[in-house]
Amino acid sequence: MPGGPGCTLESCTYRDRPDDFAALGARVVGVSTQLPEEQAEFAARNGIQFPLASDADLALTAALRLPAFRLQGVTRLKRLTLVVDQQRVVRGTLFPIRDVTGSVDDALALVRSVQREVHHVQPDEAVLG
Repeated sequence: MPGGPGCTLESCTYRDRPDDFAALGARVVGVSTQLPEEQAEFAARNGIQFPLASDADLALTAALRLPAFRLQGVTRLKRLTLVVDQQRVVRGTLFPIRDVTGSVDDALALVRSVQREVHHVQPDEAVLG
């Protein structure tokens, strides 16, 4: 739910770890079904520096068949993490997210795993940050 404690806590956990993602050559982008002005207010209130993309028209949700729910007549995305490559191909997914503060570590592990898979690097050859 927009502004819900889980969403804010998860977003702030990602906000506080940009260097961990940058060290892996990854960047964080948040997506929600909120309108851009709602996202901008949320970002300003919480010091969110990573981009927030609006899927208010549900185009991305429909195209990727993302898990969603309706609350008070509004469709919202369920909490999930996607690792997408530069060609916009989904390479990994974390769902469901049950530990909002631990999900950032799970996401970093997924990025590392996807990098090993894409580059065909054996786990003992991978350089982990």
